[in-house]
This record gives sequence, C-alpha cells and structure tokens, in this order.
Amino acid sequence: MICPVLHATLKHSLRRFQLIRCCYCTSPKLSEKNGTIELLGKTYKTDHVTNIRSSLIPKIGIGLHNMKHHPLNLLKKQIVDYFYKNFINRQKNPVFSVYDSISPVVTLHQNFDSLLVPVDHVSRKLSESFYLNSEYMLRAHTSAHQSDLIRTGLNAFLVFGDVYRRDTIDSSHYPIFHQAEGVRLYRGQELFSKMNITGDYQIFENGEKNETKQPLHTKEAVMILEHELKSTLENLAFELFGKAGAGDQIGWAFGLGLERLAMRLYSIPDIRQFWRYNDSGFMSQFDVKDPSTPIKYKVTECFNFST
Repeated sequence: MICPVLHATLKHSLRRFQLIRCCYCTSPKLSEKNGTIELLGKTYKTDHVTNIRSSLIPKIGIGLHNMKHHPLNLLKKQIVDYFYKNFINRQKNPVFSVYDSISPVVTLHQNFDSLLVPVDHVSRKLSESFYLNSEYMLRAHTSAHQSDLIRTGLNAFLVFGDVYRRDTIDSSHYPIFHQAEGVRLYRGQELFSKMNITGDYQIFENGEKNETKQPLHTKEAVMILEHELKSTLENLAFELFGKAGAGDQIGWAFGLGLERLAMRLYSIPDIRQFWRYNDSGFMSQFDVKDPSTPIKYKVTECFNFST
C-alpha cells in the first residue's frame, strides 16, 4: 500500500545529494512548574492529556543512532551506504538526502492526521503514545516527518530517529526505539523510462480503489513500484545480513525498526542492551572502522535495566 501522503499534488524537483542535520538540544530537561513543561529547549503548557513519564525524560533526544561506535550507528551507516551506492543521478551523486537529527517533538497533526490515521485509531489512545499536551507529542514513528519533507520539494530521502510508544518493558520491547524511514517519488515519464517501458502509460487515473492500489494510481505504475520496493528491501537485507553470514508523483515508502535489525545482525539478546552507551564493555565491541564488519556481541555483565 502506497502511503496516502504521497498522493498530494506538490512541486518536486530532483535534488543533488545533501546530508542535512536538523540539530536539537542533546541534553533534555523537563521541569513542571505553573502548568508548563520544558523539554529540549522549548516550553509547553500541560493539560489533561499530559502523560510523559519522568523516568523517560533523561533519555529523550539522546540519539543512540548518532553515537560513534554504537551498534545502531553502525547499522545506520550501512543503510545509508547502501542507498548512496545504489541510487545515484546522472552526475553520479547519491539521490537520497539524509535526516538523522530532527526533534522527536511533533504535533498530533504530523504524527496522525498527515498520514490519514483515523481519529478513533488505537494508536491515538493515551495508553499507546506519549503526549506533552493536546497539541504536541513524542513521535510514535519517523513517518511523522514525511509530509513536511515532501512539501519542501524532496523526492528521495531517508529519516533516522528515536520514536516513543507506551510499551511494557521486556527483552524485546522498550518505550524508546529507533526507526529508519525511506521515501522515493517519481514523475510518470521518469518512472516508466527507468524500467525501459515505452508506450502511452500513465501513473494516475480515475479508477477504483482495491487491495493492491489507491484509486488514483494505474495498475502498471503500482506494479513497477512494488517491484522496485521489493528489490530494494531484499537487496538491503542481503547487504546487511549477507556479510554477517545470515543471508503529481507516485512513489514508495518503507519503515524499519533499527533495534530489531541490530539484534539479529549482532546477536544482541535484549533490546535494553542498547542503552549501555556509557559502558565500555558494550561499546568497545562495536569499535570498528568499517561499519559492515561482522560482529557477534558477547554479554559482559549484569546490567540494571530499570527506566
């Protein structure tokens, strides 16, 4: 299913590669005084939906995926390297731009409405997401930035970031985890010429919606995108796991959970291990120059995983 936000009629232009960091404060502080919360350098009014855990605050915005020698950083570099090598323009420059430091505080519109999440969807419940107030929340997925980035004119980008959900903590669940988001948009002529298809084919039509396509998309365009997305993800999986011995546009989008991939890639048994970034016994095992270096993690000692 193609993400609904990609249907918007926007002005897009093919952009040369650029690595962009939208920096935010990396020392989060929260103080609740006179009905306000200060978080990541900004102040927000609290109200009846505010449900941020005080134990969560020190970890907000730390950005494990950007820490040198952290397994999530190694995985991020491998994903970026894959897209840089496999998606280049005529000038031999990477097509995809990268955003890895966008603030995790978003509006409810960004997190839900821009992605057409129904107003009664379970993900909007206070038991599922972290709310600063009735207008702002901690993003539950990196897809919260899709619409904004597309509206700037981007047609190929990757987003990496920390996301927040009210999960019960255990070996495979944690209220903070990290995602990679990829989006690629095409114009009709660009899409069909890419596949060496000739003829009077269109990417839009006044058709019917079904289980395989949106009502505005032609069957031919959807089939091409399904093939490219499948090939992209299969080749990315081979790139990651093969070396470890574990073998008026239309577009596609994907999202990946970094912890789940890294746990498999590095044999990390517990998702809470990723928060041992101050532990040399953990970080030293990922101190490598080449991010694609095969690593099998060895648990060094007991660790207090309380939040």
